Amino acid sequence: MPNIKTGDFPSTFSDDKRLWAAVLVRGVYDLNAPSAQEQEREQAYHWIFDEHDRDDIGSFNWICYTLGILPEAFRNQIVAYYANHIDLRRAHARGVKKDGAE
Repeated sequence: MPNIKTGDFPSTFSDDKRLWAAVLVRGVYDLNAPSAQEQEREQAYHWIFDEHDRDDIGSFNWICYTLGILPEAFRNQIVAYYANHIDLRRAHARGVKKDGAE
């Protein structure tokens, strides 16, 4: 897990927002965590890129909106950041689509 402290989030964030920001960071981190099992990577991938639960509390979209982040723009940044990472490319190559269908 990246070394992120609650002080790394904007001081205007409430404790609730700090918690949700930490959940978001963890999900992104798990896409490429050296210590993550394949199942954890897949869960993180589906949580970020699936849209079947897009507005449920705790979903990627819901957390982004709660934090004032545009989910699709953030997804694009994640893809750009991990563009050279083999695991993310493999997930795309397996045909995992945004709606979770394969």
